[in-house]
Amino acid sequence: MFIYQTQDEIIDDFIAGFSDCTLSLPEQKAFMEVMDCNPAINKHARAGKFISRLFKQLPIYRARDGFEEKMAASFALELKKDSRVAETTA
Repeated sequence: MFIYQTQDEIIDDFIAGFSDCTLSLPEQKAFMEVMDCNPAINKHARAGKFISRLFKQLPIYRARDGFEEKMAASFALELKKDSRVAETTA
């Protein structure tokens, strides 16, 4: 199956990879060349890397015990309500 990506989506993927340090060495070298040629891409990539660094500095908070189960139950109730509304309007 062929999946088409626009140029913007490809650049976005490279910016995300650059920001998260997940690019392979050849990808990183190629992207650095693109950044050298395009100030806008350079600006966005460096901003993404900066934001990624800031996120890593945030403290980690854990949800209380049972939070996921309560959320799953709430979502299930919402889905039931939505399906009932859809059945009455159909």
